[in-house]
Amino acid sequence: MEFILLIVFGAITCGFFLIFVAALAGKKQGLTRVLPTDEAGLDFARFERVCSNLLLELKLEIDEIHRDGDNGLSIQARNPVPITGGPILVQCVYLPKNQVVQNQEILELSNAIIQERASKGIFITTGTFTSELGGISELAPIEFIDGNRLTELVNQYHL
Repeated sequence: MEFILLIVFGAITCGFFLIFVAALAGKKQGLTRVLPTDEAGLDFARFERVCSNLLLELKLEIDEIHRDGDNGLSIQARNPVPITGGPILVQCVYLPKNQVVQNQEILELSNAIIQERASKGIFITTGTFTSELGGISELAPIEFIDGNRLTELVNQYHL
């Protein structure tokens, strides 16, 4: 009888140990996770969820989401913090990893921020931005999140 109890206790202990090791391995994988590009399986639906969840993690409230063609989203959000908060326009563009966002798209967001009297804009893309952003971003306050920064934020907030 004691032998059976010893075997059962050993099996239960071994099971808990394996669960612990599996959980630890999962955490390590989560720390090194990267945002897959379009060729690695990131589809537009997942990109849409990542953008929405990122805004929620940043404590913004989403009012409206509109699809812009096959690869874009326009999101109206707001920062609920008194005095420093206000409306925020977010443009999300799904591009191949090394494709550059066109200046026209950035200018359109800047004009929309001014017309809507938003407090700022956020431009999120899986691609990259042109090196000429300095002159463009002076038109309206815009925060730029390229594919590399988006990957960092996905890992930081475990999206």
